[in-house]
Parts: sequence; C-alpha cells; structure tokens
Amino acid sequence: RFCGGGRDALFVAAGCKVEAFAVTGQELCQPRCAFSTLGRVLCLAYSEAGDYLATIEEKNKATFLRAYVNWRSKRTENCRVCIRMVGHNVEAPFSETYKDQMSIVEMPLSEALSEAPLC
Repeated sequence: RFCGGGRDALFVAAGCKVEAFAVTGQELCQPRCAFSTLGRVLCLAYSEAGDYLATIEEKNKATFLRAYVNWRSKRTENCRVCIRMVGHNVEAPFSETYKDQMSIVEMPLSEALSEAPLC
C-alpha cells in the first residue's frame, strides 16, 4: 500500500511497517524514516492540513484507526514514540511533553472502515 504525503513525501506500507520517503524531484525519492505499526496496515491516507498519516490497521481480528502525528520528527527506528488512546487522559499537557517525538493516536472501531477519514 502507498500514498502521497503532500508535495514532499511518499508513504509505503507493507505488513506492520511504514516507510516514509522524501520526494526531492519528479523521479527522486530518498528514505526519510521508517516505523513499525501496531497492526497490519489495510489502508493509509495522508492529511496535508494536519501533516499526519492515518491508517486502518488490523490486529487479532480487531480493526483500529490510528493517526501517526509528528512523523517528521522520527529520525531513527529506535527513538521514543508516544501512544495515546482516544478517551484516556494524558497526565502531562500534550503540547509540552510530546512535541518533539512521534505520537500514535489510537481510535478503536466498533465496525470496519474501508477508508481512513481525514480532517
């Protein structure tokens, strides 16, 4: 699976991994970062307005909508990632604690989606 990430990025998903590429010309892409997903990627979409990647993932027969925020700050595969679940409180203010690291916002679904909604 793949999708465009605005004018300067391209995302490729295979299994439980997403690779982001910097698009520097009409035919030139450079690896930017890669990150593991929490489940097998069924669908992905990029929001240029919010600069995040939304995925529909499947794990243990459950379907999840996940938003990968601040993905541009992910420099290495082993750097810290914040995982938040919709409906659960975060102890520290989000903007202060997680502004320089990638965050995954997880939204469990009660029914399957065929496309990732964006806003």
